[in-house]
Amino acid sequence: MAVTNDTKAAWPGGTVRISMPASVANDLNAFKKGIAALAEELGCRNCFSGVDCTFQMEREFVINEKLKVAPVPGASTGIAAAAIAAPARGVTVTMPTEVNYDLKKILNAVDLIGRNLGRHWLSGGLAYCCSGFDITFGQELYFMVDNDGNLRRGR
Repeated sequence: MAVTNDTKAAWPGGTVRISMPASVANDLNAFKKGIAALAEELGCRNCFSGVDCTFQMEREFVINEKLKVAPVPGASTGIAAAAIAAPARGVTVTMPTEVNYDLKKILNAVDLIGRNLGRHWLSGGLAYCCSGFDITFGQELYFMVDNDGNLRRGR
């Protein structure tokens, strides 16, 4: 389903896969701006609106006769993404509803992830990035019923 102004209100949730160039993944501020733009496209500028989002690095490129390098359009979707030989390095972030429905808390989580994935060597270790990692943000959906019949969150 293509997300348009007409379909935003009817967006069913589920999983969304987003392909991004290294220039975005290597810059946490650009990555966070992209997340904010995506949230608005999904129908709510304040949250992910109940959608699990996987951000993937572009992995398929073409070099034309003028030696211009460009990503292959649509390569990060469907079967083409599954056929990529290079293994992806994935990070899964499970967030409780209180975080998943608050864009400020989501962007704070991005900062925390960037700091824990490593320092960016091009900036002398002073900047952080998500370079080389596919990141999936998912809602916490693990529940447990204890012996007393109480519903608890978590594993």
